[in-house]
Amino acid sequence: MGQMELNWVHELKTLGRRFLRTERGNVAIVFALSGVVITGVVGGAIDYGIAVGQKSQLQAALDAAVLSGARARGEEVETARRSFSANMSSVPHNGLTSDFSFEESKVVGEATAQVPTSLLRLVNINDLEVRAHAAAAVSSTSVCILLLDESAGDAFKANGSGSIDMPDCEMHVTSRAEPATWIDSRHIDTGKLCIKGTSGGNLRPMPESFVEHCTPIPDPFANVLPEPPRDLGKEMSCVTDMPDPNGSIMVFEPGTYCNWPPINGNVQEVEFEPGDYVIKAPLSLNAHRVRFGKGLYAFKGASVTFNGSVQDVEMGAGFYALSKGARITFNNQNVTGSDVTIYLADKDAAFLTVQGSSKLDVKAPQGGVFKDILLYEAPGLSPSGNRYNLDGKMDVEGLIYLPSRDLHLNGSGNLDGDRLTLVLNKLSLDGKIRIHDGAKSMAAEGTQIYLLN
Repeated sequence: MGQMELNWVHELKTLGRRFLRTERGNVAIVFALSGVVITGVVGGAIDYGIAVGQKSQLQAALDAAVLSGARARGEEVETARRSFSANMSSVPHNGLTSDFSFEESKVVGEATAQVPTSLLRLVNINDLEVRAHAAAAVSSTSVCILLLDESAGDAFKANGSGSIDMPDCEMHVTSRAEPATWIDSRHIDTGKLCIKGTSGGNLRPMPESFVEHCTPIPDPFANVLPEPPRDLGKEMSCVTDMPDPNGSIMVFEPGTYCNWPPINGNVQEVEFEPGDYVIKAPLSLNAHRVRFGKGLYAFKGASVTFNGSVQDVEMGAGFYALSKGARITFNNQNVTGSDVTIYLADKDAAFLTVQGSSKLDVKAPQGGVFKDILLYEAPGLSPSGNRYNLDGKMDVEGLIYLPSRDLHLNGSGNLDGDRLTLVLNKLSLDGKIRIHDGAKSMAAEGTQIYLLN
């Protein structure tokens, strides 16, 4: 028997015992007391039935809330709260309380409400307390690598030294070719390799995690990623007041740069102060250290090369757009940056690490319009067939969205990400990829979100 049932039944039993102990009084009093007891019993049944119905509504609202929360990756608790409040707004109650938590892939909710009574008020029971508990779990594997070429026989190619270590992630290959992949490596460890066509190569027998004639997920980011900031690339008169090239430190102020002073080996540090820049002239840097302040950077047909004498490059938080074939190329630098988004506006623009000793540690923004977007290209670019080569040690976090580009990781290349998602046209490997979890949700087919008992 539930707690709300025990409360009102106890009150009625007490009243009944008092009635039976009464040895004096007239018939009118007897009938009056009988009426109170009968009214209490009948009223209790009615109010209890109402409370049971509202407990069902409370439970349904809580179930819906934890399910909604489980679907909202990264915002589980707040989404569950909003859903519960919306679903309970039309349910009569007093003193509604709720609590939600998320841990170990589960959203848990507890709720309590006081349901006002009608007839039970005659026996001083003004409300009945109802409680509900619900929990929802997510059972899924994220797709961390998605390859979009629909007909290539080498949409994914892994040579003997190539490796992928992402047992908690899936890789989907959209090519329907037979074979669609060519795998010689024995070091492809994925939660699942979903191939629309078939798999070729010298790796035999094929691991159980390789599934041919599988249905890959569609591109979830096509035409939905944000446009570059509106203020990006607004040109002003070309800057003429340049820093002294003979000093050990050169500091550049925001503006439009159509040419540069010489930046020779005597310069120890080059600094771009925070702000917005339009760079229209090629830039070759030899300073030991280069620091980009927080801001918007538009490279228009102007490539930037960091020569071997440059040791450290710091990319400040901001948006870096490369257009008209602009390229940023690193050669043996240690590159760091947080809250960084890089945008390639055309097929010839590139952001490259080209030497095996290069080190890149760059992370996408954790909030705002460009949350989790590290490197992406303009929509609608046709595959060019050009191979986008990467080398060096790259610790990156965020979405790399290059659906028109073929990515090749050279033998000394090491791409590592605790939160990393790759969307490419094709992928080939001599190097290594390790991914712990996807940066943006690409749920695999069969993802389950379900209520726990």
